[in-house]
Order: sequence, then C-alpha cells, then structure tokens
Amino acid sequence: MADSRSLSRCLIFILGGLGLIVASVSSLPTKTPSEQRQQQQLNHSQQVSSEHDHHQASYNDDQDSLFLGLYNMFGGGNPSVTPNGQKLIEGDIVVPTTTSISGGSDGLQVISGRKAVPDTSLYWPNGEIIYTYHESITAGEMAVIEAAMQHWRQHTCLTFRQRQPSDLVFVRFRSDTQGCWSLVGRQVNSPNGYGQGQDVSIGQGCANLNVVVHEIGHVIGFFHEQSRSDRDQYIDIVWSNVLPGYALQFRKESDTNYGIPYDLTSTMQYPQWAFSKEIFEKSTIVAKNPAYQRFLSKNYPLSFRDRLIANQMYSCTTACASSASSCQNGGYMRASGGSTGLGGASCSCDCPPNYTGQQCETKLRSDYYPDLPCGGIINQPGIIETPGYPQRTQPFSNCMWDIQAPIGHKVSIKFEGFGFAPRFTKPGTKVINKCFNETVEIRLRNANIYDGDAYCGTDIAPGTVLKSDGPKAVIIITANDKMIGTGLKARVRFQSDSSPETDDEEDNEIDDGQTKPQTPQPPTQEVVTTTTSITTTRPEIPIYTTPTYTVQPPVVNTLPPILPPRPPPSVVTTSSLLEEYEKESKKTYPPVGPF
Repeated sequence: MADSRSLSRCLIFILGGLGLIVASVSSLPTKTPSEQRQQQQLNHSQQVSSEHDHHQASYNDDQDSLFLGLYNMFGGGNPSVTPNGQKLIEGDIVVPTTTSISGGSDGLQVISGRKAVPDTSLYWPNGEIIYTYHESITAGEMAVIEAAMQHWRQHTCLTFRQRQPSDLVFVRFRSDTQGCWSLVGRQVNSPNGYGQGQDVSIGQGCANLNVVVHEIGHVIGFFHEQSRSDRDQYIDIVWSNVLPGYALQFRKESDTNYGIPYDLTSTMQYPQWAFSKEIFEKSTIVAKNPAYQRFLSKNYPLSFRDRLIANQMYSCTTACASSASSCQNGGYMRASGGSTGLGGASCSCDCPPNYTGQQCETKLRSDYYPDLPCGGIINQPGIIETPGYPQRTQPFSNCMWDIQAPIGHKVSIKFEGFGFAPRFTKPGTKVINKCFNETVEIRLRNANIYDGDAYCGTDIAPGTVLKSDGPKAVIIITANDKMIGTGLKARVRFQSDSSPETDDEEDNEIDDGQTKPQTPQPPTQEVVTTTTSITTTRPEIPIYTTPTYTVQPPVVNTLPPILPPRPPPSVVTTSSLLEEYEKESKKTYPPVGPF
C-alpha cells in the first residue's frame, strides 16, 4: 500500500527549462479491481526497466504532463468554446451568456478586463465561495483543488464551503472537459442554467497546484495581469511572435487596479511564451527591464500583490482595522488563516517581499523583485560566465547580461563553452526538440532587442561567434535546478563599425558585472575560428528604445473597505500536501527567492 501511495502522490515544483514552479498531485483514491491490475502492471514495468531508462522516461512523462496543462492555458490547447457553447477569451476565461460580445477584429468584445473585476455584484458575499465536485473529479484531483483553496484561505479572509441543497449559486469543479478554464466572479445566471452551478474545468494536465490557484483567481474576480491598462510601463508584446488569430489574447483594457502596481510574479501573469508561434522558442511577452525577464518563465502561486488586491476586494483589512496603521513600508494587516479577525482571531502584517519584521520595518533590498543572481550590465569587453563554470553549482541560476557597446560598435560574442539541459526528446509531443527544460535566449537584433532566439543543450559549439547588428546584445538564462552541463563561458568584444573584423579595445575579464585586470600574456599568433552564422527572416518590426530601469515604489494601503466583515470561517483541515507546497514555495537559493 505504501508503494501504491508513493506512486500515486507526486508533487512537482520545477518546470524544466523555464524553472516554472508548479505542483502535480495524485492522492489515494479507492481503486477498482481493474485499476488495481493496471497499477500492478505499472509497478512491474517500472521494476524491470533499467534505472537510467526509468529515470529518463519518468522525467519525460512528468514534463509532458506538466506541459499539457500549461499548453491548455497559454498555448492554444484550450477549446474555443465550452461544452455549453460559451466563448473563451484570453485563453481560459469563459464569457458568460449575459455578456455582450460584439465588436473587435474577430467579432468579440472582451468583457471589462482588469486585474480585479470592478462590479461588486460579481463578488462572493461575505467572501464565502461555495463549491461542489462533479462526479468526474478523482481523489487525486480533489486533493490538488483542496490544497489550492487552502492556499487562498491562508493568505486572505476568503472561505470555501461545500454546497448544500439550498445553495443555488456555486462553483462546480469537473475534469471530464477539455482544458483549464473558468468564468470570472460569481455568476448568478450560470451557463449551465439557474441553480446548476458555474463550471471550473480541471481537464487533462490541469490538476497541478498553481494552475488551480490561477483558476480560483478567476472565480473570486481576477482577470489576467497582462490585460491591465498600465502594462506598457512594464512589458511589451512581441506581436510578430503571436500565433495568427490570437492577438485578442493580449488585448489591453481600461481598468482600475486599486492603485497597486503591476506584478510580473502574479499568479495571473501569462508566461513569456504564451500563444507563441514557436512555443518555448520565441517570446510573446517581454519585460521592459531584461533583468526581470526571468520572472516570466514560471507560473507562480499567489504573490504579495495578488494577496493585497484580494484582501482589498473582500475588505479583509476591516477585521484588523484597529491595528491596520502598524504595518510599514506598504505592508498591510490581515487576519491569518482565512479568519475575519473577529472574536480574538490573530492579525499580522503581510509584508512586501523586500521587507520583513513584525511591522515590515526591516528592509531586505530596494527592489520589490529579488536581486539578479548573476550577470548585470556589461559595458567593457571581457569574459562572462555562469557561476562555477565549468561546473554548475547554483540551481536556478537565472543569469542576465545586458551588453552595451559604445555607439558606432557592434557586440561580438565568442563562446568558449556552452552546456545546459538538452532539448526535449520524447517523440509525439508538442515540444519535441524544443528548449523546454532550460533556455538561453540571445538577443542580437537591435531593431527589436526584445526578440531573441532560444538555445539549450549543446546548441552552440565552442568557437562559435555570434554578432549583434548594433551596439546592444542581451543574454538571458532561465535555468532549472538540475544543473546539467557546464554552463556558459564566452568572450565579449566590441567591434568598430568601420573595422568590423578588428577588436579595438583590450579585453578585461568580466564576472557578474565586475571588471578585473587581466594578467599580461606574451604575444601569440591569433587562431582564426570559423564562425557559425544564424540567420532568421522576420517581418518588419517597429524600433524600440532601450528601456529605462526603475524601482517600484512601496505600496501604501489607503483604500476603503468594500464589503462588510465576514462570519466565522468553516473548519478545514490543512493537508500535508499544502504544508509541503508552502515549504517549497518559500525555499530560497541565494540570492534568488520565490515570490
């Protein structure tokens, strides 16, 4: 029985090449005789296979299953309509029957998209979400859904209660449908009919924790982060990389966001490859600051700003009004564990990730986001390399080098070593030969410096030279925790436009943005190495200016409450699954941290 349990419960916190943190769980369903025979056959198959082949097959299967859920939400894998004929927009949002859908290039006018829906009639009264399970939900899927609800419960004053016969408005989780999707907010007029509940689809590949946390975000009234009206201050959409017919998925709406800044680490933020023509190879969403691009490679649990907006929406701060002013530096007072804070419940400060302490009084760093683990702005020629090269010593080493040559020069990058997790090799999958496990994006085209090319494995042979067509080049690594390969080492040179084959500056070693003097060497004859040229034909793209890096100001909670205080919450047992997930989500790899 222990073997059966260990085989049926799996918690995954990594997304191969993108470092994408997700949890995939199967629990302990009561098996039928047929299912027991299938399990015995699986056990036997695993025992007779070699350890190496077993490891590789298991890793590929896990990655393939994980990819399916992400592909459903962000890659066009979701259906265009639900079984009831309701349209889907932005990948996983169902347009309710009562919404007018007219206008737009494809005949669809998106409902008022924003981080939080402004219509309070779509909020759940007293912050209580009523739910039930369709008969298609397995015990394993139920465990994931319960853990996701508990994650929301722990960080907000929201409560979740199973439906009673008298409840006519409720959420119904089901897995006999294709894809991962939900309506936004509480829908009295359900597409299923009055009193039949509003469906949340947890289809094949969708039963992992962060995906379900995302879908529950829609249930409580959240839209996608990249739909915010202020997104152009933080991200750009690379329209030339978007799948034909999917431009509407990136529609920007007029909205109100409670005065809370954009969050690249929001659970509602699309990943960088969402709806890309070349999934996992070409980015559709890029951060203005290339040092922040690494945050778009993952799907996250609730961020601080997610929690803050949810607590504002549902007036969670009113329960702790008497002590609300004691939180500093943008922190806010909230009742813990889904409590209203009434009747002696404990209230505490929830601090931005760059502050800590009982009152958020201790500053950890200036920026809201974690510091760049390696790399930086490079404005001198020299050597760049990953930490520990030729060994990889730090998991999730998401390096970024923003290489800036003088005006009138181009950047030349000669690779001395390049080794990362290989391209995905499982036949018959949608990511065959893609950089799904780890990605090194190299941007060389200055006409659109946000559009790069993806490399992984041993794609770049030693001696290969890549050259920019202008004074700027960017290298961005999105790494996982496997630390496969040697990492990267390259020599950066700046070449004058008038003498493109001649280096006109002496080299200095550059390690993580720091300049070090190079030991003088006796003159040697230079070896001419054949370079590998990489040519890509692209349509005309507008010229972008170099982005300006700014630090986010602290968030100050000054908004009035919207809803009255809530009744005491229902009693819910915290599963060991959630405890394990919470522990993993807080794990840090210096100087990187979760969100």
